[in-house]
Amino acid sequence: MNFAEYFPVWHKLTPSQQQILSDAATMRQVKKNTLLRGGEEECLGLLLVLSGQLRAYILSEDGREITIYRLFERDICLFSASCMMNSLQFDITIEAEKDSELWIISPQVYAKVMEESAPLANYTNQIMASRFSEVMWLIERIMWQSFDRRLAEFLLEKGYEVHGLIRRSSISNTGRIDHLIREDKIVLHGGDMTDSTSLVRIIGEVRPDEIYNLGAQSHVQVSFEAPEYAGDVDALGVLRILEAVRMVGLAETCRIYQASTSELYGRVEEVPQNENTPFHPYSPYAVAKQYGFWIVKEYREAYNMFAVNGILFNHESERRGETFVTRKITLAAGRIACGIQDKLYLGNLDSKRDWGYAKDYVECMWLMLQHDKPEDFVIATGVQHTVREFTTLAFHYVGIELEWQGSGIHEKGINKANGKVVVEVSEAFYRPTDVVNLWGDPMKARTVLGWNPQRTSYEELCRLMAEHDLKLAKAEAVVLKETAE
Repeated sequence: MNFAEYFPVWHKLTPSQQQILSDAATMRQVKKNTLLRGGEEECLGLLLVLSGQLRAYILSEDGREITIYRLFERDICLFSASCMMNSLQFDITIEAEKDSELWIISPQVYAKVMEESAPLANYTNQIMASRFSEVMWLIERIMWQSFDRRLAEFLLEKGYEVHGLIRRSSISNTGRIDHLIREDKIVLHGGDMTDSTSLVRIIGEVRPDEIYNLGAQSHVQVSFEAPEYAGDVDALGVLRILEAVRMVGLAETCRIYQASTSELYGRVEEVPQNENTPFHPYSPYAVAKQYGFWIVKEYREAYNMFAVNGILFNHESERRGETFVTRKITLAAGRIACGIQDKLYLGNLDSKRDWGYAKDYVECMWLMLQHDKPEDFVIATGVQHTVREFTTLAFHYVGIELEWQGSGIHEKGINKANGKVVVEVSEAFYRPTDVVNLWGDPMKARTVLGWNPQRTSYEELCRLMAEHDLKLAKAEAVVLKETAE
């Protein structure tokens, strides 16, 4: 096998490194329709396509197969490699669409060579990023955005006519709001946060009274992998909306809500954080969001626009995307309780967050636009917990009591009932720069807007999520059993 056809950096590897990869590669012939990796199954390793055709796909909430992309001769299967990378942990299925021949390199071997070879590590990151923008957009729309549906339902209950912006795609990605579309309760418009002309056209046609901008590349870790994309959408996207409103003559009548973020505080300078706490962004995502925050304030002061920032702390729910830590925890807890997953791997267990219920936060967003003057508000619960505490409580609600042993990267969560290790720490989930102490002070929203930040308690939030995902796990277990039989 000529590995140089797959790795242009092959000549930059030492003879020893080349030999290790060559010796580790095994040939596999698979028939059409063979599943090579199913969902969260153990990583197979790096797949090199010698001949044939593979398809990588994910499942929507309603069970539809959504194709990410296809792989052909001399392609490297990126998502089989994702289990070795520090940020791409998706529930991906890979199947053979044609009879195929593959070379497989184990993840342990490949990861070891990457650690020793900067050229190979850089090349692997490059191929992972080559299709990153489109893939991330698709996964974000399908899996991550819970506020879209929450906000639409809330506004409809208030008697609003609701319009939404959706990026054009060859794949349907409206699963969270399909019921609203079918019932003609909302109107969707094709556009893009990176395209000023589409925003001007849509805002000019609809002439809205209120705009809620929730559009963003909203995953912190991903922003380290795609910083330019995060900046284009999260920073300049806000500017494009503000300018579009001005250009169509709605500056005096249209009220604009911008979803800002607690990540602005970053390397926090005081706790808890309020509207006057200095910002110290600590990720490309946070830096982009800081631009969005300040451009809203600038347009408010320069053009007398009713434009406000809601500094949202962690907004969680049973609809939260599966790559966010809370949902990752509750899904894993349910699957472990049902015997279809062995372990949960997490990053910094000492990270502290202010977790609130997304449904409650939507109400505060709406109240901000009903206020008599435009002001920025922290949207938080005022209660703080560690990742370890959330994990302990989530497992409790599915019937597993955890005991923690060790510290740092050696810390483990052990099932008290049987002594099995069910939670481990992995350095792969540590961020290059990590925000470890987010804690919001909602006093202004409570006193000025009359909003109740603790309508849904932390314990109730965790219970809702854990019980929801336990039901999903039980349904999955039934399917797996029937398939096996």
